[in-house]
Amino acid sequence: MPSSIVSALVRQLEARYGGAPPTADPPLAGSSGAGPDARPSRRRRRHSALDPYRTIAEAFIKRRARARDRSDYTYARLARLIERRSGRRFAESTLQRRMVAWGLVDGMERYQK
Repeated sequence: MPSSIVSALVRQLEARYGGAPPTADPPLAGSSGAGPDARPSRRRRRHSALDPYRTIAEAFIKRRARARDRSDYTYARLARLIERRSGRRFAESTLQRRMVAWGLVDGMERYQK
């Protein structure tokens, strides 16, 4: 290998790694290595496809709480209601997990009698 190629490679690596000595510990993945005073990186807020239908789910849960017979208000019925409004189909388990994430249900209600 000609020395000009090696020199170019060394310059490229120095630019990439900031001239850190080869025996230094490599930075951890995801860390900037800037120290304790550095601001955390911005995190992307994740959205669910069900987020626009949260108000429908809230109203459904309120009606269910006031209903005499709660067995009429199932996740299957909520899934059909959202499908009619949105044209998209969601699994009952997806609805349940999302409602737990929203804090509308506790997630253990299916085991309660």
